[in-house]
Formats: sequence, C-alpha cells, structure tokens
Amino acid sequence: NNGYRGNLTGTIEMYALLALGSVALIWWGLDEKRHEHVNLGIAAFAAGVLCFYFDGFMGKLGRSAGLLLLGVLCLAGGYALEKTRRKLVQRMEASS
Repeated sequence: NNGYRGNLTGTIEMYALLALGSVALIWWGLDEKRHEHVNLGIAAFAAGVLCFYFDGFMGKLGRSAGLLLLGVLCLAGGYALEKTRRKLVQRMEASS
C-alpha cells in the first residue's frame, strides 16, 4: 500500500510540473508577445489534462462511462481553453 502512495505522489508531481511548465510557457509568450508560445502552452496544458485523465481515471471507470466523460471533458475543456487563449491573445495585441 505504501508503494502505491509513493507512485501516486510521483505521478501527481509529474502532472503538476507539466501544468507549471505550460503556464510558464504561456506567461513567456505573453511577455514576449509571441502567439506561438501561448498556443503551445495551451496545447501542452490540454495534453497534460488528457494524459492525467487516462492515467488516473479511465482505468477506474467503466469503458462507456469513461468515454462519455472523456467526450464531455474534451468539449468543455476545449471550449474553455480556446476562450482563454483568445482572451490572452487579444489582450496581448491590445497592449502592443
């Protein structure tokens, strides 16, 4: 049981570092006014969320429930990320 907890902690730390790196890339893009850095940071964050979902939850849910939740996650998460990306790029262009 203790080995599983250590593995879980390492997994959570890995995804936290991925999220932190994605946010840092977005911040760097805003600071340098580079759209591609912002876009890449948003894409890396989305990929991290998908990997976390498959790694952490897909195996615990039934196949149909997991795929249904994945679809909802992709639709809602994609909408939220795109809305956030557009706001960031618009704010970056306005400050130029």
